[in-house]
Amino acid sequence: MEQAAVQWSNILLSLALRFIAVIVVLGVLQLALYASGAIVSRLISARRRGASST
Repeated sequence: MEQAAVQWSNILLSLALRFIAVIVVLGVLQLALYASGAIVSRLISARRRGASST
């Protein structure tokens, strides 16, 4: 029986696509964290302004 040849191009392409996908997912999570941080800091500053005026 012959052994199947290892197709390095497919292996490298799969690894590259997985690497890119991980980077994209991490970027989306980073943007979500930035957005939620901005929302929370606006809520905190609005609450502080409201508490200090009364």
